[in-house]
Amino acid sequence: MSKPVIRLVATVLLALPVAFASACSNSSSGQAMDSGAAMGADLPFCTLGTACKAIAKACMPKDTGAAGTVHTCHLTGMGSGIESECEKQQVSCVTACNSAPGFGDASLAAFAPVFACGDGGS
Repeated sequence: MSKPVIRLVATVLLALPVAFASACSNSSSGQAMDSGAAMGADLPFCTLGTACKAIAKACMPKDTGAAGTVHTCHLTGMGSGIESECEKQQVSCVTACNSAPGFGDASLAAFAPVFACGDGGS
């Protein structure tokens, strides 16, 4: 493996416990931005509405944190989690994120626990 790939995999694996710990907590309603979201933390995935979940599933695994459409869409889906905003942006965000380069199968598999809500993650 090349050094950038190893660094990326290491970063994803190190971030996974944090993402997993907050992803399916029921501590937030997921309907509006809270103080955690204002500081850049994702809202719990399992509390998001359908459109926000679709954006999160498409964009979270591809978000490098760099400014751009993928990052903005990830923030729309999981940062603010406002369903009416997600509904407006769903098609454009999912399309942009699905066409963005990914980190490979290992990183996608690393996010599987984040998206598991007991309802198929939908």
